[in-house]
Amino acid sequence: MVQVVDPRAQNLRIWIERKYVQAYDIASNAGAPETYRFLPRGAAEKHLRDNNNLWTRLLLKETFGDQNGPDAKSVAQNYCRILCILTTLSKQRFIASFVNYTSLSDARLPFETRPSNFPDDPDDTHFYTKFFERQWHFCSRVLEKHTSSLIPKHEVLPILNLDRRGTGGSATVYRATVHEDHDQLRQSSSDDESPSTDPAHCYAIKTFRHSRRDSEPSYEQEKTAFQLLTQTRDGASPGLIAFYGGFEYGDTFNILLEYADGGTLNEYMRDHDQPQTYQEAVDLWSHVFDTIKGLCCIHNMYLHDSGANHQRFMRQG
Repeated sequence: MVQVVDPRAQNLRIWIERKYVQAYDIASNAGAPETYRFLPRGAAEKHLRDNNNLWTRLLLKETFGDQNGPDAKSVAQNYCRILCILTTLSKQRFIASFVNYTSLSDARLPFETRPSNFPDDPDDTHFYTKFFERQWHFCSRVLEKHTSSLIPKHEVLPILNLDRRGTGGSATVYRATVHEDHDQLRQSSSDDESPSTDPAHCYAIKTFRHSRRDSEPSYEQEKTAFQLLTQTRDGASPGLIAFYGGFEYGDTFNILLEYADGGTLNEYMRDHDQPQTYQEAVDLWSHVFDTIKGLCCIHNMYLHDSGANHQRFMRQG
């Protein structure tokens, strides 16, 4: 029987494996997207701070014994993800070097380049390289409105599923679900005239691939169109698809949009009973006029060489 030398560290590694969430890579093959794993935001902090930092204290006790190890409270407050990354690499003893510098705390993750105070492991010259590669499982991006225009390929996007809905001449449209702990896309939309109608944490992603010659100009043109429409009437156009940002990721350009799949007006009238009350009639015509307002916004918008297609911008149904 093999005895586990570091049972507390092994327990943490097992816990991390169980808590990992699968994410889909929009930059991989469109027909069979690759998957990655990430630990949801806040999971490590909650686990290591529970019961007065119990699991942190036990792990540090196991690692440093009666030696003067780092303060458990400080580690739990500022170095939870660092401790998790080190433990998955079986290098948890190096937490003692990290806690000496705020530049090596969770708040500074991810490390894009090697920090000046990053410790050396005399037995492993590839320590930083291993840390750099492993950190992305613990640093999945929080998606916010008007997401950064360039996201490095080594970052893991918190996309839980990716359902291809259609493919055109230059782009593919997906229905994507974003992990709830990483979704702040609609956080600032509470003041809009009309709230988003898409299901919670579901969005449409329109992906243009570098391999297509016209992908970048098509992407830039469409992104500009949505940006101009967002500025129209302070972004409060209830008949228009909501625009959350555009970004480059790997060999793709992506536009992030509200997911609205209510069908056409004809389909709506076919699938729903006619208004029976005054208020139902008012509600129906209010939505119809919202669509008309959206069309007015498009026609009033000045686009150079736009070739804009109404269906790109309009909510269906």
